[in-house]
Amino acid sequence: QVNGASVNAVTSINLPSNSLSGALPADLVLLGNLETLILTDNAYNQDIADLDWTAMTSLRNLNLSSNGFSGDTALFAGAQSLETLEIASNEFNELSENIGSLLALRVLDIEDNNFSGVMPSFFSSLPLTVLRLGNNDWTADRIPVFAYTMVTLEELSMANAGLTGNVQGAIQALTSLRILKLDDNALTGSIPTQIAKLAALEELSASKNQLGGPFPDFSLLTALKRLSLSNNEFTGLLPDNFVDGLEVLNLARNQVSGQYPSSLITVSIEQVNLSNNLMSGAIPDAIGGSSNLMVLDLSGNLSPNDSGFSGPIPTILGNLKKLQILNLRSNNLSGTVPDALGGMESLTFMDLANNQVTGAAPDSICALAPSYLVMDCELTCTCCTDCV
Repeated sequence: QVNGASVNAVTSINLPSNSLSGALPADLVLLGNLETLILTDNAYNQDIADLDWTAMTSLRNLNLSSNGFSGDTALFAGAQSLETLEIASNEFNELSENIGSLLALRVLDIEDNNFSGVMPSFFSSLPLTVLRLGNNDWTADRIPVFAYTMVTLEELSMANAGLTGNVQGAIQALTSLRILKLDDNALTGSIPTQIAKLAALEELSASKNQLGGPFPDFSLLTALKRLSLSNNEFTGLLPDNFVDGLEVLNLARNQVSGQYPSSLITVSIEQVNLSNNLMSGAIPDAIGGSSNLMVLDLSGNLSPNDSGFSGPIPTILGNLKKLQILNLRSNNLSGTVPDALGGMESLTFMDLANNQVTGAAPDSICALAPSYLVMDCELTCTCCTDCV
């Protein structure tokens, strides 16, 4: 018995976020039937060599993320039944190819450690459905060739992984892919049209790169829910072919132009960020039909060579009961602040500064008591948090 309990009775230990510290108890290895060990978000700082991982013969799911573990990752290969190995946000600095012997492994998360050198290719010999490699010190160049061959992958995360060069059309082979994260690299070129072959793709995130050129045909990505391509170099007209089920769109800080796309006026859309681009035209009244919209950021489209969004602030915005953030700063909007905006009962932030809006902020908005409300100082506003 261990602490009065039958050793063979314990199959799962799940203790996340419990402020646990020090070292893991050595008698963990006596739990012969332990299948799941989850100790995320604690304060352990231990060399994993202190445990005999070869004794963990039944262990299938191991999650030690967000601690201070360190040591030789080859030791994890001793637990040959592992299907899930998650060691993100620790202090590991060398990834052993011995992990390639874990032939049952489906999930491998090693993000946010101190791994360096070339990404090992043994990943492709495993039947992985989830591979998270980002936020390490890899000396990667292009997206490794092996990544395009891992046809069982459902999630591939390579954010902040030192990647350069183009995304290759070979990515079309990853037909099971649901999540692709390539943020904060130095990728260049366009998104290959072959990405439209990824019919299962739900999330595509490649912000903070140097991607540009034309957008692919997003209408073919019928499962897409979240698309983030902010802080890139896309130019030209904003496409109007986003899928009906899209929930989050972030194209901030590019150079796209055109009017607000009608394909973003859907019940499913929850967040739209088109800030700091070259967009123009009126904010369409039809946007009032986006009843689940929580974030609308159209700020910063005013530039010396473009008019930004213009015309009056649509009164129909007051129909957006779930809208929490409305940022229309630095455009060419005119007229007055509609009293109907008081209908945005969830509002916490509104910025209308640096437009041509005149008059006064209606009492209906002040009654909402938003935590942050910004307008031009020339406007009459008794409840503004700030003015410019």
